[in-house]
Amino acid sequence: MLRNRFSINLGIRVILITATGLLLTIVYTQTNRPATTLFLLLMLIYFSWNLFYYVNRTNRQLANFIITLKEKDTSAVFSQKNIERSFRGLTQSFKAITDEIQQNRFEKESERLKLQIVVEQVGVGLISINREGVIEIFNHATEKLLNTHKITEKRYLDKHFPELGQCIDQLIPGIPTVFKLNVNENQLQLSLNLSMIRVRNDLIRLISLQDIREELEAKELDTWKRLIRTITHEIMNSITPITTLTTAIKRSFLSVGSLKPSGMITSDNITDALQSVNIIEDRSKGLIHFVERYKQLTRLPAPQLKEIETNELLRKINHLFREELEMRNIAFSFRSSPENLSIMADEDLIEQVLINLVKNATDAIGSKKNGKISLLAYGDREGSKHLQITDNGQGISPEVMENIFTPFFTTKEKGSGIGLSLARQIMKLHKGNIVVTSVPGKETVFTLQFHQG
Repeated sequence: MLRNRFSINLGIRVILITATGLLLTIVYTQTNRPATTLFLLLMLIYFSWNLFYYVNRTNRQLANFIITLKEKDTSAVFSQKNIERSFRGLTQSFKAITDEIQQNRFEKESERLKLQIVVEQVGVGLISINREGVIEIFNHATEKLLNTHKITEKRYLDKHFPELGQCIDQLIPGIPTVFKLNVNENQLQLSLNLSMIRVRNDLIRLISLQDIREELEAKELDTWKRLIRTITHEIMNSITPITTLTTAIKRSFLSVGSLKPSGMITSDNITDALQSVNIIEDRSKGLIHFVERYKQLTRLPAPQLKEIETNELLRKINHLFREELEMRNIAFSFRSSPENLSIMADEDLIEQVLINLVKNATDAIGSKKNGKISLLAYGDREGSKHLQITDNGQGISPEVMENIFTPFFTTKEKGSGIGLSLARQIMKLHKGNIVVTSVPGKETVFTLQFHQG
């Protein structure tokens, strides 16, 4: 209907222009009427202008509509007065589109405001940085932590907090990093975590910051309490019999607070005294050995890093334990994937860790039939390297799992309780970690993680 009306109106105007043009030609060539010729010329110009205006009126409205959309201005009003009756429906279409866009924009703005409120109210500091170094999120918790105003660019963050900026640049997605930062004479223990978010063609870094000083202090206090309990227990186990034996020796040679006459001291008294002295000596050496173990735990040397071929490292461990494991009928296997995988580490320290773990795996298997120990070296997509020790021994119960890395904690009758604690400290010196999973009675897996590029 609209199309037919437009065609009729367009056809009428074309006919009028054609007829006026023909009449103008006849009058101009065959008569001598200047006034009539001028009138027809003006009519031809008017009809041509009217056709041009008529055809382009809708184009102008559509162009204006597109411009308003481009400029994100949905407040423009499209009047029906200036549009040909045949195209009045176009105005309603324009209005419906702008209303829908305005509604969508309102909903998006509402969602943005809700998200902004959540970001500002959350207790964890948040910073988002795009590829151009523009900081789009710098919430109130971050301002409070760093005691600063809102920062809008990464270069300003680097200027005011250079160490923090450098730490952010070195973050690995999904791997929390604890960072010490001094702010107005207060030392913060910040836990930093990085997430990568892709928005259209932009890759945004979202960093969370949380002051975990109180949590670390509580954890440290709890660790010290457990350590003191363990040390106290060990010392008391040695001091108590020494005190008892010392009292027994004094009783053998003293009577009513005075030294017994030589005639009253029997050979049994002397023998008992010598035996007691021997036991006291053994217990004293045990205490000295205990102190030496403690010194070993607290005075680890700085690692001398070099590139180590994991396949060769595992081959060396295999050679060390091959005969012992064959005698105990324990199957041992090792594999490096890829075969040329390498890690940056202190070879002596990492060998010590692997030896302790293989010994623990051997003890866990005990006399179990079909015992198996496997060593695996592999890398992941994030660039980290892993050394994994798996055994099918008795496993670790959840109660024991909580304490296996506590210094001097052991479930072995003759264990020292420092092997796993030492292993964790060595891995921390390598800026890595040691994690364990276990299914009691089935399998235990220790994994050494090296976070290297």
